[in-house]
Amino acid sequence: MPLNLSIIIPVLNEEKNISLLYQKLKPVLLSLGKSFEIIFVDDGSSDQTFAVLEKMGAEDQNVKVIKFSRNFGKAAAYSAGFKAAKGEIIATMDGDLQDDPADLPRLLFALSQGYGLVTGWKHSGKSSHMKFIASRFFNYCINLLIGLKIHDLNCPFKVYRSVVAKQLNIYGDLYRYIPILVSDMGYQVCEIKVANLPRKYGVSKYRSGKYFKSFLDFITIYFLIRFSRKPLHFFGVAGIGFGFAGTIIGLYLLTRKFIYHIEIMKEHGPLLVFAVLLIIVGFQMISFGLLAEMLARIYQKEDDGCYKVERVLG
Repeated sequence: MPLNLSIIIPVLNEEKNISLLYQKLKPVLLSLGKSFEIIFVDDGSSDQTFAVLEKMGAEDQNVKVIKFSRNFGKAAAYSAGFKAAKGEIIATMDGDLQDDPADLPRLLFALSQGYGLVTGWKHSGKSSHMKFIASRFFNYCINLLIGLKIHDLNCPFKVYRSVVAKQLNIYGDLYRYIPILVSDMGYQVCEIKVANLPRKYGVSKYRSGKYFKSFLDFITIYFLIRFSRKPLHFFGVAGIGFGFAGTIIGLYLLTRKFIYHIEIMKEHGPLLVFAVLLIIVGFQMISFGLLAEMLARIYQKEDDGCYKVERVLG
């Protein structure tokens, strides 16, 4: 008999938090009246986190533990959890007690309305002005470029239909953009407000240097969504733009040479070099686009990356 619900909780050095989280989460899961499993993914903890999880798993058969040999990152933890999950519905939350399990029933109810993903929105209790400003900036960029209106893109408290979670391909820091990836797959995404509880023990794993990396990841996401299947649309447009600009400058210089009889290299040498450079760069961009098109064609023949199957009947 298949499980109804899988809870995936990545943890890194949370020895003081995970027992308290389990004590808060277990009664909520029991009250739902559904079969469930709790999957803790120990992402290379250096404290006693695994020892606590090992004891927890021995006492409760619903608790499963995945231990990484070292710290591989949250994306790897999610991927391992999604692969191991057996539930028809999959939920993710952090192990630092900042996600309130009491919000889980509301997330599940929202998912039952036909969404592929329901993500939380920690609308209050942000830890710093810097994070708040960065969050607003990224959300603005997303609304502008992607068209997905999400207030808190990186909230870890999410619930997915299993078919959605298991088709995700996340790596690096792309887990921060899961709602965008799910939306691009063709599933509807919903956002509801959830609590943002203060951290009691341990320290945040988020560092200020990740803001820049997050922006680079956003560029990656935007390119993958817009141009991964037709890369020539990106490289070709850019190449034609560079080539056209170089050609216009070249024609301007030729006009001045034949009408005004000027020596181009003497009076406009740098501009001539710039025009030639633009034409060469344009040609190279178009060449890159054609090569990328061939690679994309090979990938689509070997993989189902060009479509996602939701259900098959019969």
